[in-house]
Amino acid sequence: MSRPGLHRILVVDDEPDILAVTRMTLRARGGYEVEVCQSGREALELAPQFEPDLILLDVMMPEMDGPTTLAALRDDPRMATTPVVFMTAKTMRHETDRYLELGAVGVVAKPFDPRTLVEELERIATGGSNRSGLDDSEMAELVESYAARLPEKVREIRSLWDQVEGGADGATDLLHRSLHRIAGTAGTFGYASLSEIAGELEQKLHDYVPVGAETTLAVRKQIGLLVDALEKAAFEPPRSLA
Repeated sequence: MSRPGLHRILVVDDEPDILAVTRMTLRARGGYEVEVCQSGREALELAPQFEPDLILLDVMMPEMDGPTTLAALRDDPRMATTPVVFMTAKTMRHETDRYLELGAVGVVAKPFDPRTLVEELERIATGGSNRSGLDDSEMAELVESYAARLPEKVREIRSLWDQVEGGADGATDLLHRSLHRIAGTAGTFGYASLSEIAGELEQKLHDYVPVGAETTLAVRKQIGLLVDALEKAAFEPPRSLA
């Protein structure tokens, strides 16, 4: 059963896997009424109609990111005081402080643990605690579905890295986005190693220097080895989330 004053939650994230597991967790474990949307613009339309008691908002989304969405929500009198919790893989102290300064009431780190998400949100929003049951069979189905699509996701990363090395326009941004998604989702579905490797790859990509610089060969080799490790980790069994 949901906590007093916290009944409806809107979840905004461009990653369908995160939306699926978050919606199921908040409904089954917290008893909340949950609506989801995949973009900031969609949230601006849905939020005033749904009238959520809390909005769980991803930071990094294409076109309209979390901070931009929050600012636009605050321009709507109906959403001016609705609590917003950011979800992000970027949780360094200065980053978290910035999100709070923007008006968020809290920050949930990605990847999150579905078993503790409700408790974490309730601590942020109400200081409460609730421990209803989580449907293990539904969670298992979500993990199975995610696992079935992992090979394709990893093949895409290998292909994009080959394109980056070949100098293809826009490939670096696409690769960064794919790595960010896996870094933020894999741990939620029990693939902790995969999430860590993707996060390290994402950081290494920032260190990538165009061909001709002294560090290019070394960085390219490091990224290649990490891509190999990513492919291996994708076929490891996930940690149980029961």
